[in-house]
Amino acid sequence: MKISKSMKFLICFAVMLPLITSLNAFERRRDPFPSEPAHIILPLPYSIPGVGRGIATTGAMVNIWGSYTDIYIDSMNGDVEGYGGGILDFHLISKTLIFDFNRQQTSKLSAKSYKKRGMDTEKDEFNYVTLGNISSGYDSLRLTFWDRRLEFFFHQENQTFELEEVRDNEGELIREIKDPETISSKEQSYGVLIDITDDYLDPRKGFRLDVRSFNIPRDSDDDPKFDIININATLFLPIGKSNTWLFNYFTSDAYVESEGETNESKIKERIGLQCDEILDSSTRQNCQVAEQELIANTLAFNKNGISTPLGGRNRLRSYPERRFKGAHTRFFGSEFRWNYSEEVTPFDFLFFKDIRTSLQLALFAETGSIAENKEDLDKYSRSSYGFGLRMVSAAGLVYRWDWATGDEGSETVIFINYPWN
Repeated sequence: MKISKSMKFLICFAVMLPLITSLNAFERRRDPFPSEPAHIILPLPYSIPGVGRGIATTGAMVNIWGSYTDIYIDSMNGDVEGYGGGILDFHLISKTLIFDFNRQQTSKLSAKSYKKRGMDTEKDEFNYVTLGNISSGYDSLRLTFWDRRLEFFFHQENQTFELEEVRDNEGELIREIKDPETISSKEQSYGVLIDITDDYLDPRKGFRLDVRSFNIPRDSDDDPKFDIININATLFLPIGKSNTWLFNYFTSDAYVESEGETNESKIKERIGLQCDEILDSSTRQNCQVAEQELIANTLAFNKNGISTPLGGRNRLRSYPERRFKGAHTRFFGSEFRWNYSEEVTPFDFLFFKDIRTSLQLALFAETGSIAENKEDLDKYSRSSYGFGLRMVSAAGLVYRWDWATGDEGSETVIFINYPWN
């Protein structure tokens, strides 16, 4: 019997209900609403697999004026060029109703577009697509109770961009698009988080369950209308006095309500590569091959939607960001976190002020699968292994450096906050 996306969400929520009675199973080690002020005005390196590396000049004031509110601005240079900013943890009702806001403008971003969806592609089977004039932003509300043990949230996100050029996997230009069409995407999501752990930021024992539903409306008649249900469950097992062993299980499923355009000629027209206009036969052939791959991926998206991809900073970290795409996702991960120093150390380097509460060494292993049909999950899977270094701060930040390896080589992630959260 096929279970609808709404029924699946209700079943997940019903499973959660017994957990709510256990919300006070563990005492919180510290206040889940940190108010320790911190600031940072520094050029910081970033490294996102499949997106690129560079320097992000960041200015942030954390827990400003003794509140819980963070304000930040950033400017990115390197493989990604842009700027933006936002407000995080603005309490409309203290410790109950929290608002987040972000806006970002990116002038250049080059990403890998693999020749087909699913797991069965080789490392070099991709082209680079360059996106420009990218405007993105999100707004979110969180309603939280019992020291953030129970949270309900609503999130909406908008993005517009232009497809400017396509290059092969060696960076050679295949096609530059003149007068590119502006493409828009929107999504709304809502969900519930149950957090039966000893710490909201840095849990060492307990269980966390996050269930959310995404609504992806049509931007035009050519686009599909679909929903996504994500289930993210993490078990934290204490090892010794201060270490923890994590086990994460994640699923994501797309449910298409209305298909998008399935006529290949119309999809070709919308993509706009116009390969037939190229005079040189070799260049024209390369363009037509790339065009057909984009058409096939667009057709699969219009028929099946897309679940949460794998690869990048959080899941299957040895692969590029959004490396694997399809209608259904399944992921398992395990990570051991050794807190080798818990000395509380304030530091103030004029442009960087915070309080270090923990230094960690992490060892992790991950495996995941993506398929267009749910019954095909796990027929072909990929894995990542690696280690990382983390610094946890009293202001509520986790500074992260991860190195991962898999069957396509290794990647480095330099980012803020834990994976899987």
